[in-house]
Amino acid sequence: MTFLDYADKVYRYAAGRDILLEQLFTVLIKKRLEVMSGVTYQYSGNLPQTSFLDAPFNPKDYKYYSTGIDYHDTLTKDFGINPLVYHNFSAFTQAYYPFKKFRFMGGVRADNNSQYGFSINPRLAGMFILNPKTSFRGSIGYAYKAPPASLEWQSLAYKAGANLDSLVYIAVPNRDLKPEKYMSVELGILKKTKRGLNINVSVFYNEIKNLIIDMNVPVDDLTCHWQ
Repeated sequence: MTFLDYADKVYRYAAGRDILLEQLFTVLIKKRLEVMSGVTYQYSGNLPQTSFLDAPFNPKDYKYYSTGIDYHDTLTKDFGINPLVYHNFSAFTQAYYPFKKFRFMGGVRADNNSQYGFSINPRLAGMFILNPKTSFRGSIGYAYKAPPASLEWQSLAYKAGANLDSLVYIAVPNRDLKPEKYMSVELGILKKTKRGLNINVSVFYNEIKNLIIDMNVPVDDLTCHWQ
């Protein structure tokens, strides 16, 4: 990249490798009740995008699934070099059941993340068919999204000063990030007319907690240091 004033070029590097195992099961019980379940295991080794580097990063210096790198700069030390390893185990089950004029679907998913702990998220949906031309539906669901390593370990700094002996920090890692949590509620009606026109009306409400956003945090330059 070439947008810094002090140098013609700066470099960034990122790498990652995932192992993903997944298995699904589907069972039909008494011809009406359909149950689907699954388990997933993910093992990840990442080197999130580095800070600005004066020279290209040597890919041989990073070994996949390693938490250490033999990299050192006199001024920046190891700032912006944050290799990590994590894993996530998840399991879910959902069921579909029709009963007379009703259709029901419900399920639950559980995740156990080595960095963010345990989370359980249920979902439920239903439909009532009043007649062949009119139906009502409703649903509620919960979910969560773990912060990606590229956000949690975002590191940006560049050298400044007459002798390039000081650092200007643009972004520093935030190890206090929490997973985003979602809730979604929807109500709707579907109406078919004699002329082939379908009227579909939906009312929904979505909520996100622990929203991850960029934020400027004032610091005391005399006491702020990187450890």
